Amino acid sequence: MTDSEPEKFGQARKIKGLLNAAAEELPEVPLHYTLDGMKNTLHLSSMSMYDVKSALLHAGHKVSGSHTNPGALKTTAPNGVLWDVMRAWAKKYPLSEKRMKDPNSVAAKIVTKPSTSLTEVNFERHAVFDAPKVTRFHQNPPNWGPGTRAGRGQGKDEDKVTQDSSVQVESSGVMKEEEMEEAKGEESAKKRKMAE
Repeated sequence: MTDSEPEKFGQARKIKGLLNAAAEELPEVPLHYTLDGMKNTLHLSSMSMYDVKSALLHAGHKVSGSHTNPGALKTTAPNGVLWDVMRAWAKKYPLSEKRMKDPNSVAAKIVTKPSTSLTEVNFERHAVFDAPKVTRFHQNPPNWGPGTRAGRGQGKDEDKVTQDSSVQVESSGVMKEEEMEEAKGEESAKKRKMAE
C-alpha cells in the first residue's frame, strides 16, 4: 500500500493507523490493562493515558498501547508498580471522604496500602510523547454502518388506534391521511345514528 494510490484503498489511513498501533505494541507482553477499569476501581478522575505511561517510563519500564483498544496499556512493569502509580495519583488528587471512610471500600483498601516498589512517582510528560503524532484509531465517517433496523413503523404511536376510531390499522402499521379522514367521518356518522 503506497501513498501514490490513495483512491485504490479507501480506508488506507485507517489501515496504516491500525498497523502502526500493532507495530508499536510490546511483543513480550501478551495481556493489557485498561486505564478506565483501574480508574473506576479507585474512583479516580482526570488521569490521562499520558500520565500513567510517563510515570512508568520515568520508573524505567517499557510501555505501549494496544491495537485492540485505545484505552489499553501494555507494560513490562509488575502489577505492584502499576498500582503504586495509581496510589501516587490518588495521593496527588485525593479520593472523596465518603470513599475513604467506608471500611469495605476497595478503593480505600488499595489507596491506604503502602507502596511496594516505587518510593517516588514522576508524572511529568516524558520526552517520548514529543514525537510527531500518528492517528492510530480513526473515527468512522458520519452515517457509516448499516443504519436503522427495519421495523413495522417509524414511530411508537403508529400502531395505536384512537379510542373514538373503530378502524384497525393495517399490518404495515401505516394509514394514509385519506383513509384516516374517511374513518373519522364514518365514526361520526355512527355516533349521530346512535344519538337519534
